[in-house]
Amino acid sequence: KEEEGRAGEYLEEKSRRRGRKGLKIERTRGYFHHSLSLSNFRDRLFLSLLLLLLLSRKTQMRVQNQTLFTVAESSSGGGGFVFHSSRRRRCPSAAARRSAARTPSTSISGLSTAPSSSRKPHGAGETLISLYQQQGWCKDCSRPREVSRYSRSSSEDETGEDAGSADGLLDVSILSSTKWDVPWGGKVLAVGFLVWIFLFLGIGLVVAPALASYFHLNFADAGGPADDKAYFLLLDQTCELVAGLGLIWVITRPYSPLPKDLFKISIEKPFNKRDGWLLWGLIGIASGFVGVGVTAYLLSLLKSDGPQSMGTADAVVSILSKDPKVFLSLFTVTSIMAPLLEEVIFRGFLLTTLTKWLPAPTAAFVSAGIFGAAHLTSRDFAQLTALGVVLGLTYTRTKNLSTPILIHSFWNSGVLIFLEILFLAGYDVSELLK
Repeated sequence: KEEEGRAGEYLEEKSRRRGRKGLKIERTRGYFHHSLSLSNFRDRLFLSLLLLLLLSRKTQMRVQNQTLFTVAESSSGGGGFVFHSSRRRRCPSAAARRSAARTPSTSISGLSTAPSSSRKPHGAGETLISLYQQQGWCKDCSRPREVSRYSRSSSEDETGEDAGSADGLLDVSILSSTKWDVPWGGKVLAVGFLVWIFLFLGIGLVVAPALASYFHLNFADAGGPADDKAYFLLLDQTCELVAGLGLIWVITRPYSPLPKDLFKISIEKPFNKRDGWLLWGLIGIASGFVGVGVTAYLLSLLKSDGPQSMGTADAVVSILSKDPKVFLSLFTVTSIMAPLLEEVIFRGFLLTTLTKWLPAPTAAFVSAGIFGAAHLTSRDFAQLTALGVVLGLTYTRTKNLSTPILIHSFWNSGVLIFLEILFLAGYDVSELLK
């Protein structure tokens, strides 16, 4: 009976403990052990209030952070921020600190950015840095990275239609201030281009001929059918396009997600004065005719009587035919596939990476020279380089690959259609080119 009584008391004590309400805290070996029950109303209320407090604190920090950036950005004229690549957090640049030192005091959510009376007038910038350090937003702000004098801030790239219309068409300062946030360096650029060259030669000399033999295309004979040559050119360019875009994807995959302005292809805001892709595409088409025409005229003054090498148009002339399928194959290669691949390689990858060390206009000229040399024709090198300069400068202005792709496609298709019209009219196009 005594054992049964003790067992009954134990069960009663156990049930009483299970039914106890609220938060139970036990002191054991100097540590507090908390026991919360979701079935208890007060425990649920406590957890809800705790979660609400954490969320409100996080929201407050985000609002303070955004407000501080807005005030500093407005005081710096919209161009005072860079990204720390290791931390991916915005930090005030030297331009923001200098402009903040010249601005009056501003109160942000109870935090004052004004210098104290005991400090020198330029202490506002230092106070702004100290606010970042106190709030823990970035520990590297004590040594912020300097903004390159060639860089265009992200706030300028994200401006709307009103801000874009404020800049004139002849505002060349936009070109000199343009810069891309490229996460890779020179080693990736060099390796990527070497691999692309090997792919280009391997596909043209091995892969495409092997596939042509498999499909029984007679492309090697000079007097062979034109449709077989056109189909071989289409097959070769398809392999080049897939390999080139695949290589870019493999190279840039470790750095994903990429900045929005890298490899950007968009059709939004086509006639924006600042970066409208269609507006600057039309300007680039007109500039291309002028640049290539002036270059060709200057070369004609220095023309020698010796034999000259073949140009890019000579390879197309030998394939011209009255068959619509041949013309469609040539149009697909020259006006769609080639502009897409070459602009991604030479403008989207090469030019943007060169802006890490060169001003954007200089990078456009360098990439244009490499673009002209890649066509492997000495006769058209100068004209292709002039066209590449137009493509690079228009891309620098818009930061949109749709612009150089449009110019490149219009130029190639215009030349092809002009040659096709001469061929159908009965002219000897090869003699005209000579």
